[in-house]
Amino acid sequence: MTTLQIPRSNTAENMITSRLVVLVLLCTAIVQSATIYGVNVHPYLIPTLEKTTQVAQILQARNIRSVRMDFSPYSDVQFFRSVVNIFKSYGVATEAMLYDPNVNNYACGGQASESTAYSVTYTFVNQMKDIIFDWEIQNERQLKINPSGVIAADFNTTCGVLEANVNRGMSRAIKDVATASGYPLRVILGFVFNSYGFLDFMISQNVQFDIIGYHVYPWNYQPNFATDTWFGTGGLFTQLQRFNKPVHLNEFNCGEVYSGTDYSNQPGGTNFEQCLLGIRKHLYGIVAQTQVVLESVSLYEFFDQTNLPDPVESKFGLVYNVTSPKINLYLLSAFAGGQLSAAEQLEITNRGLFTAAEIQARRATATPTPTIAPTTTKAPTTVAPTTAAPTTTKTPTTVAPTTTRAPTTVAPTTTKAPTTAAPTTTKAPTTTVPTTTTTKAPTTTTTTKAPTTTAPTTTKAPTASPTSAAGDPSNAPSPYISYNPLLGSQTDGNTACSILPTSSTDRISQIIANAGSLVDAIKVQYKRTDGTTYMSNSCGGVGGVPSTFTLNTNEIVSNVTVGYATYMANLRFYTSQGRTVYFGGSTVPTASFVVPNGQTVVGFRTVHFSGQTINTLTRLQVVTL
Repeated sequence: MTTLQIPRSNTAENMITSRLVVLVLLCTAIVQSATIYGVNVHPYLIPTLEKTTQVAQILQARNIRSVRMDFSPYSDVQFFRSVVNIFKSYGVATEAMLYDPNVNNYACGGQASESTAYSVTYTFVNQMKDIIFDWEIQNERQLKINPSGVIAADFNTTCGVLEANVNRGMSRAIKDVATASGYPLRVILGFVFNSYGFLDFMISQNVQFDIIGYHVYPWNYQPNFATDTWFGTGGLFTQLQRFNKPVHLNEFNCGEVYSGTDYSNQPGGTNFEQCLLGIRKHLYGIVAQTQVVLESVSLYEFFDQTNLPDPVESKFGLVYNVTSPKINLYLLSAFAGGQLSAAEQLEITNRGLFTAAEIQARRATATPTPTIAPTTTKAPTTVAPTTAAPTTTKTPTTVAPTTTRAPTTVAPTTTKAPTTAAPTTTKAPTTTVPTTTTTKAPTTTTTTKAPTTTAPTTTKAPTASPTSAAGDPSNAPSPYISYNPLLGSQTDGNTACSILPTSSTDRISQIIANAGSLVDAIKVQYKRTDGTTYMSNSCGGVGGVPSTFTLNTNEIVSNVTVGYATYMANLRFYTSQGRTVYFGGSTVPTASFVVPNGQTVVGFRTVHFSGQTINTLTRLQVVTL
């Protein structure tokens, strides 16, 4: 630690030095107030606009001004424009993380080509360009190439080049949308550990980015990672200076959650209390650093993911649910200068995390969250992608090692080599339900959550996109539609799909499902009031045997039951005339939805694994009107 000593022998010097100290403190306060505090929210945990509004109101009150969400490029654009606009109306900006259009897993092979990554990314970003400005290209991809890599040469492999192709295509698309539209879009490229060579390698492969993203989960007992020399001389931020780019610490939380079953997730538990102390200690050092422009710090994550069986991944939330906050949320609110009730403030001060005076000082200097009128929910006019040829893909060559710290043996789920006690933990990538979508996927081969997909056999078929043909949700009577809870597996796919009518008066006349031992795909036939019919798009894969169930005149679906394990095992529909149709195979745990009186089933939204040809459906959402 460097101690600033004020001379005592000369009064004039003392006064000058004191003023310099005050100036330094004021400058530090300015740097701190400029940092935006945010949270990660998986879209599948806010499946309705009502719940989105509840979350946005909480964030506004706490002066949390950024939300990071993960998206599949095949997501339901109209629905997520509404979601982003709700956050925007409460002064909360959205940072988006986009997945490889083909796969989101940690097995090499099956990645999108540069041209596919470009075209699919361009289409999605172009429809969101007026409401989302910061775009992260994939999540923790260095772990897919070389989990223990540190210098550029460690990533100069066949897999590294494939990942560079995807990243280059995605970043070019975002840059081209920005150029064509004039919107200030920026590209984020993230990494973990002390693997600065991942950034060096991507730069050598002509991957353009504007912001460095970083994820870390330090334990309380460890040195403050902002200055910890394990990250290199001077600590993490000193090492990042050479890239001359702003930084988003877009996943941060305590390492104590990784104590698993020893983490109580309740006040009073030893590791729970250590977690709070660690967040305070490390976050204080983070916002005080001046080596780089730190634009934002986003805690992972807003909600506990109670649907996940993993005792670690399910407990990172700042809240148990929208009505039950944790002390962790109070602590973040204190940092951000947001609202705290008298009882909430006592939870902070009684633990010695902040004094009442410190809380008041932070509140007085905080920039209040602005309320911004939302952008129209209509998607902007599509601009045709540039026809420029993709940048030439580089083949693996010998990349000279950087001066970054030499490779250390690092376990994929830790930020520190296990030389002393428990390591600083970089969050093991969790899953994502990109449509309704984690920012993570497991680094092991065990499938515990979404989307740990296998390499696809084909590129995503256009018919699986939610914007295809008659089922295009942009034509649907969305103000009159109710999106009910998702039914199905706890292991979610990486792609969303919508089946919706083109008119609020159209009704389902047939249900067609592809199934065998599992349910692979679903589509419906709609009948208009004049008696004519049309087919919706198909959601899911192309495996299974198609079966058709035809509804009688004035017959409607009254109940839906989904049987699920890892995938959707069976699907059963009950009708108002007492009939039942059963698709799929084995009997497994089930979830049911009973249609409320006066409502009619008009469509479905599904989650599935893109690129696969069989066993794709994992979840189904009944849409009523």
